[in-house]
Amino acid sequence: MYRNMRVIIPPFVYEALDHYGNTVISMTRYKKFGEEKILNALKKKGYICNLVILENRIPVSHRLDKTCVIELKDKCNAAV
Repeated sequence: MYRNMRVIIPPFVYEALDHYGNTVISMTRYKKFGEEKILNALKKKGYICNLVILENRIPVSHRLDKTCVIELKDKCNAAV
């Protein structure tokens, strides 16, 4: 798990989006930075995405009751 909370988007997110087209981030990160900052950070790197908050159906004691999913809509070259 990537714990550096100063980074809006951890490096594994870009790798997962390239490979799978979606990934998850922690609700802690989502709550800290907010949807707009996260989507803007992704867009600056050329990733046009949606954020979807899913309710976890099976309660797990060590996890939150929601999951933040990032879905890739389009990828373009962005000038960074």
